[in-house]
Order: sequence, then structure tokens, then C-alpha cells
Amino acid sequence: MQNISTQKWKENNQKMAEQLAIIGLMAGTSVDGIDAALIWSNGEAITRSNFAETVPYHPQTRSAIFAAMKTPHQIDPKLANWVARDHAHAVERVMVKSGVMPDLIGFHGQTVFHNPDHGISLQIGDAQYMADRIAAPVVHQFRQNDLAAGGQGAPLAPIYHRMMMDELNTNLPAAMVNIGGISNISLWDGKTLTGFDSGPGNALIDDAMMRLMNTPMDENGQLAKTGQVDHGFIDASLRHGFFHQKGAKSLDRAALYNWIDLAPLKTLEARDQLASLTALTAASIIQGIKTNCDDIKEIIITGGGCHNPVLMGMITDQAKTHGLQAKVSRLDDLGFDSRFTEAELMAVLAARHYFDLPITFPDTTGVGEPLSGGIIAMPRLK
Repeated sequence: MQNISTQKWKENNQKMAEQLAIIGLMAGTSVDGIDAALIWSNGEAITRSNFAETVPYHPQTRSAIFAAMKTPHQIDPKLANWVARDHAHAVERVMVKSGVMPDLIGFHGQTVFHNPDHGISLQIGDAQYMADRIAAPVVHQFRQNDLAAGGQGAPLAPIYHRMMMDELNTNLPAAMVNIGGISNISLWDGKTLTGFDSGPGNALIDDAMMRLMNTPMDENGQLAKTGQVDHGFIDASLRHGFFHQKGAKSLDRAALYNWIDLAPLKTLEARDQLASLTALTAASIIQGIKTNCDDIKEIIITGGGCHNPVLMGMITDQAKTHGLQAKVSRLDDLGFDSRFTEAELMAVLAARHYFDLPITFPDTTGVGEPLSGGIIAMPRLK
């Protein structure tokens, strides 16, 4: 098979100045499914569709992902194909529902290891397999250019969060918080865009639920709601220097277990463990915001965590406790569907790659200058 030349494809594409039809894909560190969303974008503006899907990973793929997270030096060689296969299925679902053939696919892949201090971030997924199967160009490996230039390679969300805050005419300075497995925060004051990982999102909560209750999540925070928070655990955890570091920083899910001592919690009842872990997520988010901007006016929550009313209540209470006079809202209550924000993000990043626009910035990843990112896999002619 022969690859279509990227340059030839661009020369033949009559939509250069228009918005491209793009399907974005995201499977976060929670490994709870694959989100796919269709948008049209030129990298500066977007037109959303009502076509989006969440599909589960095949159990075999999910098990292999968790195994890879534990031993990233011993990854099953079949995993890249399995991840791409499951993502391609999500793309095809959206294509069938929408009747749209995408001009581009934004494929993040599955993160299994992230160590920016050593310039490493592993996103697993065979982009060439997907390009061939869908017969569309696939943009992937968004983090590598930033890492090679000395950046953290994460978070990638700030540029899209800024676009949404502008669209919402948000009262600035404002924060948009994505609560996935890890929480990441974007701050925008109208001039400077700042981004960073703030600490745990749902990861510790979900892992505890699987360990204690053999279920993947604390639905609506029902167990945490009945428990008592161990404030000593919160205070001890927040002493770690990561929580007090200002500016760009990123975090691997596995690192949480290296510097948060969970041993004291394991002597408590299950409901008290869940209450404490949920409180830690809330406290670390507010700590991150206050460290970087103590006059924040709006805090908008997205990601899976915004659907946990107990966590949302704790975030609101923590903001008040820390003297922040900010309105706390869920993105869903502002007219967006937070389930697909990160999938839309990947579509926007694919568009920005196509139009050679930057996706990372000095105040979001610590890189020296704004950088574009991504590699494109072109479908091969049979």
C-alpha cells in the first residue's frame, strides 16, 4: 500500500480556509470509555454538532491498559492495535449517526505513562491502522513536540477552554476545571492563558471504589455523602510541594500513589475513605486555583467529576473557605455537554495542527514559546 502525500492532500483539499469536519476522540486516565464527537473547526472557531458517542473499551483492551500503567516498560505489543480498533469503532458510530465523512480525526490515544521530567509521555494507539480503516487522515501524538522542546507536554486543554470561556462571555479572571482521572485547570484573564494539572480527579475515588466495593465509581457520590472527612489526611496530603507549585505542571496518575500516603485511610470505614478522597480532590483543585489567581470570579467545572453532586458541593465549600468570591458552575448548566468536551478538544487540536496553529504555550506547559503539535497519519492507497 502507498501513503497519500500530506502535501498533495492539502493541495487537493478545497477547504483550507473553511471549517473542516473533524471527529475528536478521547479516552482519559479514568479508562472508563471512549468519547467521540463531530465538530467543524478551523482551529480558531468551532461549530458543534449533536453527534457524539461514548463507547466502552473492550474488556481485553481495558485490562491491558491497566497492566501497561503498572508496568509501562512491558506493554503488550497488541495493545496499540486494540486501542485503535476500539477508537475506530467509536468513529464509525458517529459517522453512521451523522452521515458525515470526516476530513480529519483527532486521536489522542491512551495515556499509560507520563514523566515530563524525563521528556516521556506514552499515548498508545495505532494511528496508521485507524487512518487505513476509516480512510481519513489521523492527527495523533500531540504532546511530543512540546516535550522535545522542554515543556511538560500537558495539559493540552487550555487553548480550547479559553475558546469556550470566550464563547460564554465568562466574567474574568476565570477558571475551567476538567475533572477526569487527574484534574487539570485552565486560567484565563483576557491576556494570559495559564494551565496546569492540580492533582487527583476521579482516579483515587474510582480505585478505592473498586478495591472496597468492586464497582468502578461512587455514583453521584452516594457513599462519600454518608461518610466523615479525615481532615488530618487532607492536611498531610496537601503538604506535598506539588500542590504549592505555581504555573505549568503536569502529573501522572501513578505518581499520586508515590506521594499521597493512603495507609491511614485504610483503617477507616469505606464511606469515610470515600468522603476523604472526594474532599482531597476538591481541596487540591481550590488550592491550585488560589495559588495561581486569588481574585478568580468564575469557576466552571467539566469532565466526569462535574456529575458528582457531593464533589461539586465540596468544591463550592472549599472556595468559600479559602475566601474566593467565585461563582462555581457546571459546564452542563451553561449550555454545553461536558461529557464530550475533551473529544471536542482533540478535534480542535487536530484542526490547529492542520492550520499550523500553536497548541501549547509557555504558561500552559512551561515550553519556551508557543508550539504547534501533532503528527498526521495519512490513509494508504490499496
